[in-house]
Amino acid sequence: MILAIIKSSIILSIAFCVARILRRQSAAVRHMVWSAGLLAALTVPFLTLLLPSWHLARNIQNQAEIVLDTLNAGVKPAATSVLTTDQRPEGRPAASHVLLTIWLAGSAIAGIFLIGCGLRFAWIVIRGKPVTSERWLATAADVSHALRLHRPVRLLQQSELSVLGTWGILRGRILIPRDAESWCDERVRVVLSHEIAHIKRFDWLVQVVAEIARAIYWFNPLFWLACRQLRQESEHACDDAVLNLGIDGQTYASHLLELARSLKNSDRAWSPVLAMAQPPHLERRFVAMLNPSLNRCAASKGNVVVVILFALSLTLPVAAMHASAVNAVSPRLTSVPNAAAAAAVKRATAEDALDRLSRVYWFTIEFGVVREDGALKAYGTGLLSSAGELEAMHQAKLNPLDLETASRHEYDPTHFQPVLFCADSFQLMYDSLHQFLVAW
Repeated sequence: MILAIIKSSIILSIAFCVARILRRQSAAVRHMVWSAGLLAALTVPFLTLLLPSWHLARNIQNQAEIVLDTLNAGVKPAATSVLTTDQRPEGRPAASHVLLTIWLAGSAIAGIFLIGCGLRFAWIVIRGKPVTSERWLATAADVSHALRLHRPVRLLQQSELSVLGTWGILRGRILIPRDAESWCDERVRVVLSHEIAHIKRFDWLVQVVAEIARAIYWFNPLFWLACRQLRQESEHACDDAVLNLGIDGQTYASHLLELARSLKNSDRAWSPVLAMAQPPHLERRFVAMLNPSLNRCAASKGNVVVVILFALSLTLPVAAMHASAVNAVSPRLTSVPNAAAAAAVKRATAEDALDRLSRVYWFTIEFGVVREDGALKAYGTGLLSSAGELEAMHQAKLNPLDLETASRHEYDPTHFQPVLFCADSFQLMYDSLHQFLVAW
């Protein structure tokens, strides 16, 4: 869990940096970067389970030190042990269990809040009535054609509330307030241009996914930042789409200001609809729409391809990465109780010797397997940290544990391991590894 949080944080941090670098690009491009970063951060835990693992290169003396610390601890693990048990007083919960409980409780509270907002929104939609005004329907059709939106758009009106917003995926819906019939033609076109731009860009779907992600990772400020930036950039991108249709910036700003004063749906922290007039963002939007030098281009197909390729090239290696806790090189090697084993590590100064010792480490501590009670079990950290490796373990060729042979066997850290060395018991592996290092 902690590793997944770290990986998702790395991806969102990179998305933040890329968005900052692209601050002179259009809001549509920056929104696409944040969308790709959020989706990548969400899929990392699942990709980690499916992809073969690869491990960061480490100094062989650090690796040997871990092995020696295990061998010199003076306590030999039981033959049936695969994972170390948690040593804590009986009845006292582990810290990981406490943190897991807190995380689940926070996610449950956030989930209840989202469900409550969804139910309130459903109540509003159920009481909404289809708009039959020819003026509104004709303008919606004209704007859809201008924005090249081929999906249908349905207009609804709430007779009891002043709510303006949009939602929907395949069939977009726009909810207009009760007094919308009194609006002038220009305001009708401004509002529909902005809302239909949201529908064309699938902004509602992206924002809902972002809110769900924030509910799951409520403790991570990067997900809160991603949600805020996605909402802001989507509004800026739709403002650009309105201006690109030929509507004057000052005229658009005046209509937006009047809508912010009259509508009542913008004072909520989150709503299931994408609201056009949100006071927390209005000032920046006014500045942007009155700035003639800003880039207002929509995201091109080339932009989409580049962002997708960059997201994949970043997400896949990060998801497959597995790191073990390794201490820095220290002089403890010269003072461990097992002088013979420490001397063996010191003698491994030639390149070939270091390479052979690293392979022994790889096929035991990282990717070691044993047979106990007729069942194949994993004790290597590389296997235990990857569900994909554990599944592929049963299709691998199993050679009897021979450390001399293992020290000369090639391996590829970028793929599932096709060959593993299997000991008849954990105790046999322990004794063989100890004797091998002492005689090295």
